[in-house]
Amino acid sequence: FADLQIKQVKEIVSTGGMGVDPAKDPKSSGDHLSPSSFHSMLKGGSADDIVLIDVRNRWEYALGHFKTQNLLAQDPDTKTYAEFKRFVDRNYKDWKGKNVMMYCTGGIRCETASAYLRQKGVERVAQLEGGIHAYLEEFGSEGYFKGKNFVFDQRV
Repeated sequence: FADLQIKQVKEIVSTGGMGVDPAKDPKSSGDHLSPSSFHSMLKGGSADDIVLIDVRNRWEYALGHFKTQNLLAQDPDTKTYAEFKRFVDRNYKDWKGKNVMMYCTGGIRCETASAYLRQKGVERVAQLEGGIHAYLEEFGSEGYFKGKNFVFDQRV
């Protein structure tokens, strides 16, 4: 491995300068909802009381996202996760006083995203524990996730 280089980096995935670190303060991120709790909230929720946010990029959203009769996940229309901060900065005031539910592929991006929302004053923030992957293991095609879930090892 003559070309092997090891570097210490501040972030594995750039957060775009959110300035949050859930690893140092685990209570800063959103409440973790099991796939069954997440499903129940979607089943009984409406756009009047729930904001459903897909933390992934526009390409992943286009492949698949959560949709119920009364709720459609918001697409942050980002190319990379570093752009998610701008999406929050433009919209967080509209989310105050509502239940914000978010999800991503496996739950990692939601840790910083939910902490950033809480830092902006959005109090009721929850995230899908284990992400879409865990939800699909429990509900499969019978659940509210419609389409495909992209993962980084070429499975879809």
